[in-house]
Parts: sequence; C-alpha cells; structure tokens
Amino acid sequence: MADGGAQLPAKPPDTPGFPSNPYPLVFEGFKGLNTKPSRNAIDPDEMYIADGWFPIGKSNLRLLPDVGTSLYTASGTLTVVSYYFANLNTVPIAVVLLSDGSLVQVNTTNGDTTSIASASTISTPSNGIGVTQSSGNQFIIIVAPQTNGFWVWDGTSLFTAGTLSPVVTVTNGGSGYTSAATVTVSGGSGSGAAFSVTTENGVITLINVTNPGSGWTVGQTVTVSITQVGGSSATAITTIMPFGVQGTVVETFVNRT
Repeated sequence: MADGGAQLPAKPPDTPGFPSNPYPLVFEGFKGLNTKPSRNAIDPDEMYIADGWFPIGKSNLRLLPDVGTSLYTASGTLTVVSYYFANLNTVPIAVVLLSDGSLVQVNTTNGDTTSIASASTISTPSNGIGVTQSSGNQFIIIVAPQTNGFWVWDGTSLFTAGTLSPVVTVTNGGSGYTSAATVTVSGGSGSGAAFSVTTENGVITLINVTNPGSGWTVGQTVTVSITQVGGSSATAITTIMPFGVQGTVVETFVNRT
C-alpha cells in the first residue's frame, strides 16, 4: 500500500512471447524513420526500424497489412484488368473490370459476387474506367471513354442511357397511401420500369426504382403516376439517364457528378 492508503496499480498479465511487465516506449513527438545514421545515433523521437509498420507523418504510424487470401479470381480465360474499392451503403465492395468488358461487384467482407454488367459493356477494357460513389454511398458511378459511357449501380440494377434515372423525387406525399401503392411511368418509347413505395402515416416518403426499364431515346420525357384506392394527391418526378456522357475519371462534389 502507498502513503494515504492508495493501492498501487496491479502488475499487467504476462503475454506469451513478450517479456514480463514490459516498459512501453512512447513517441509523443514521433518524427518518422531515419535510417541514415547508425542506430544508436538517431534522435530519441525517431525510429531506425519499425517492423510491420509504415510512417504516414509526424506522430502517425499505420500497421502494414500482410498478404491475405485471394478475394476474387476471374473464371476461365478471363483476367482482371483493374479494380476499384468503394462502399455501397454500409457494404464495402470492389468493382472489378474483366478482360471481356464485363463488371463484377465483390463484397470485400465475405467474397460474395454480383454481376454488374455483361460482357462488352466496356467496349475497350484496356482503356480502363473511372469509379466513384455518390454522397451517402447510395450509388456507385462508373464512366468509360466510349459512347454513352456513363452508368449508375445501386447494388441490384444498372442504370444507363435509355433507362430511367435511379432517383425518383416525391414532390407531394399525399395521404391515405400504403406500400401497396402502384407507381407507373408513361411517355416515350421505353418500358419495363418497376418501383417500390415506402409510406409513413399514409404519406409516401420514398419511391425506389427496382427495375429501370429500357428503350427510351434522346429528348423523351416521362410522367410518374401514383394510384391506390383511398390514396390521393401524391406526385413525383423522374428523368431518363443522359445520353452522350463519357469519361476516364469521375468524382462527386456537393451531390453532383
């Protein structure tokens, strides 16, 4: 017991492979690595070697990860041209470009794969693509240097020129609706679009595109209709994915691509 009856800290438990009760070395002003002088001549706030770590900056080290197991292997004669890491909502993923011009999503946590785009979607895979994610991580945005080289991926559907946009804006939630409300679009030459509806206290709060359809052409517009017996006044708008957009790099800033 120390003066005043205070109890001294207990001895930390032994760790196999480490010395008993080790004394930690603390680098409060760590400057980085310095391998130029001899090891016993470097400053107290420098390191000569830091095995398994790499320096980022002053007082900042990061653990250097080891080589892990293979996350994804292309099948058959296909090869991986490039890959890009992103987050889709809360799921960490890799977007993989294959040599046949197809795209694959790989869940980097469990290795599950999902087809994003079929072969020849990317006309010249060797030219590469650009990948980023939207604000809020709701969508993955992909571009390529080719005609209509602009896509949006939501984890299930791929939106491209000639399909609906992934965003439906509810301009009036109305009243008396349930999730059974029917949403349709009219106008233009496209077809096949489908939607799901989220409501709260009879008000439509969200409309998701579950199938973007296809077949719309340049200059066409669409009108959204919402119907359900007992529901009234709800309105929403959406657009067609743009034509003629292409690129090699894509970024988002303030909700804009």
